[in-house]
Amino acid sequence: MKKGEVAFGLGLIVSAATYPFAAVAQTGALAESGNAAAQVNPAVELPASAGAPAPVQQSQPASDVPGDIVVTALRGNTVLQRTPAAVTALSGAELSSRGISTVEDLAAVVPAVSFGKNIGQVSISVRGIGSDGVSALQDPRVGFYQDGVYIARPDAQNAGLFDVESVQVLKGPQGTLYGRNATGGAVVVTSARPTFDTNGYVRAGYGNYNAANVDFAVGGPASDTVAVRIAGHYSRHDGYGRNLVTGTDIDDENQLGVRASVLWKPVDGLEFLTIGDYAYESDRGNALHYFGQAQPGLVPRGLLLGGTALQRSRDIASDNDPSLSLRSYGVTEKITYDAGWGKIKSITGYREVSTSNTVDVDGTSLRLGIDHLFDNASQVSQEVTIDGKFGRFGYLVGGQYFHESIGPAGTEIPLSGTLFGGTPALTDGFATLGYQKTNSFAGYGQLSYEIIDGLTLTGGGRYSTEKKDINNTFQLDRTRPYTPGFNDITPNPGYPRIDSARFSRFTPTASITYQVTPQIFAFFNYSQGFKSGGYAIGDNRPAYRPEKITDYEGGIKTTLLGGTLTANIIGFHYDYTDLQVTLVRSNQTFIENAAAATVDGFEFETSVHPMHGLTIGGNVAYVDARYQDYSTSDPSKPANTPAEDLSGNQLSQAPKVTFLVYGDKTWDVGDYKLKVHGDYSYKSKQFFTPFNNDLVSQGSYGIGSASVRLDNVAGWYVEGYVRNIGNTLAASQLYVSSLGLFNAPVLGTLVAPRTYGFTLGYNF
Repeated sequence: MKKGEVAFGLGLIVSAATYPFAAVAQTGALAESGNAAAQVNPAVELPASAGAPAPVQQSQPASDVPGDIVVTALRGNTVLQRTPAAVTALSGAELSSRGISTVEDLAAVVPAVSFGKNIGQVSISVRGIGSDGVSALQDPRVGFYQDGVYIARPDAQNAGLFDVESVQVLKGPQGTLYGRNATGGAVVVTSARPTFDTNGYVRAGYGNYNAANVDFAVGGPASDTVAVRIAGHYSRHDGYGRNLVTGTDIDDENQLGVRASVLWKPVDGLEFLTIGDYAYESDRGNALHYFGQAQPGLVPRGLLLGGTALQRSRDIASDNDPSLSLRSYGVTEKITYDAGWGKIKSITGYREVSTSNTVDVDGTSLRLGIDHLFDNASQVSQEVTIDGKFGRFGYLVGGQYFHESIGPAGTEIPLSGTLFGGTPALTDGFATLGYQKTNSFAGYGQLSYEIIDGLTLTGGGRYSTEKKDINNTFQLDRTRPYTPGFNDITPNPGYPRIDSARFSRFTPTASITYQVTPQIFAFFNYSQGFKSGGYAIGDNRPAYRPEKITDYEGGIKTTLLGGTLTANIIGFHYDYTDLQVTLVRSNQTFIENAAAATVDGFEFETSVHPMHGLTIGGNVAYVDARYQDYSTSDPSKPANTPAEDLSGNQLSQAPKVTFLVYGDKTWDVGDYKLKVHGDYSYKSKQFFTPFNNDLVSQGSYGIGSASVRLDNVAGWYVEGYVRNIGNTLAASQLYVSSLGLFNAPVLGTLVAPRTYGFTLGYNF
């Protein structure tokens, strides 16, 4: 696609309606879970909000749209085929049947989206816009929301997707509705609500690698006005590989999560929903694998000094075992009051997370350095919204306060004295330690007006302002013997650094939607996004600047042939300025503002139901995400290497082409239902640095999966599955370790290998 070309296409991208998540074209069919928010409703009449214009209530019969997914990610309830946004919605039932239990697992089913994990932190990239570093204080570019509460720390975003109503992925900047740090998009997770009907489930599974998992949920009325729900999740498996030096399994898993919810409805129109959750993980699921050298002829120091490494292998040869420890918990209070003239909502959240990650930073069997990344953070948030409709007008106004306290957080890398001509004993080496406080305020609003039947204009904006205060220090001690901890840190000159900065921005949005016919919906959106500036821990330069993005996109969504065929396409163009690029120079992590970038692309998906019980479909996304007017030096090359012009280079984690094809066939046999599912997903080549270095990239690859499930009308079911059928070995994330210390080895994490097993379950 040519520079600056605007790829305005015709409609929306993948949806739960047209992926195999629910047979939306079959009138009256429901998502498997009775608690699924993304459920099929053949006669949907939903409240309006300015954030998501309501479906136009024309005089067509309900059969014109014979069932559609209800989405809530735009702060209102709309059917997916009439939602003016690029959104993927997955029901809780489909997450379960596909074996999706973490955010990282979503990579196989959400087009134009990449998920990775680097030193315990989730890295989400949407249309080439996502996190590119693991600095302890760095904010992500894709907002993550659990039950309406923004979860700021990336290491707290992979705690487990269990007992959820839906997961909805919004693409493009969400500066008005979701505010700060949503330049790429937003992931919105909604847990299953308590109901006044007793219901629940229990399921257990076993697979290769001694994989075992148990999930349960039970809920129902405690009184006429109070309902409760308790859910839990446990999963474990042996390592996908081994550390051949120590003989220990690596890339294993040991996770636990619990959640309790209480719903109180004291009077009509008023409800209180209280949610408490806890997550725990302790395993060696964070291994960094060796992928070679970042520059031809530059042999990593560990190999030069006599160490060994296993290249592109599920095994590693490391002097120390990786380790990952995470504890996270939170409490959410949601109050909703329907005043008749509008709906008032209050969401209060408190969360804490503590993580500790240890990996081999040089990638070889020689003991040269150990990277210990740790994070402790707490946050408090409060948001209030009012939305409603009067006549042809719909409105939404809101305000938000967010406070986060990070610290102690940082990195500790003891280093071998051999790196500096001494003995092999470890020295205190590299260390950063920091504390940061963030206070953010925002006010926003949207107003929609239905000019004529079917034609709606929407406009709005958000003003955000936040202040960050930092106190951090940096150490590089090449001689003192290593002692764990930071009680005796020796700051380098210029530290400790104490500073503060304020960042403010107004982000407008506008859209026009038109219900061309009962089967064809068209829209065009203009929106802006804003990611706050901030500090890189251990870098005593002034704060880096905020980044800004402007999005133009439009499309058409169609539901044809009585609902048996859907075909949606969308085109988009981004103008992206002041990108925050993370680079490791010498021994420190720096974040610098690139000049600009453009992102052009389109996404197309279709689904057809040619006969009862059969669904065939797929999607394809093309994303051309490139830097413009950006020059910088490559930290994997010698320090005196001139700066490179990166104009035209692809953004990191931005494969040009992704696609998915799938098929489902269901047979009804007496009291039983048999369902067979198969799919294949593909990603083209992607780079992991702005320098588009082939040695720090992952070539194109595809992954296929299949499952067979037998359900009984009494609620019992059994399912067999196989995932990554071809046992594809591919990197999910790569980064280049220090040039000055280790000669820039390329290290990274891997997608899961072939797994297979079975699940027994009972729904009641």
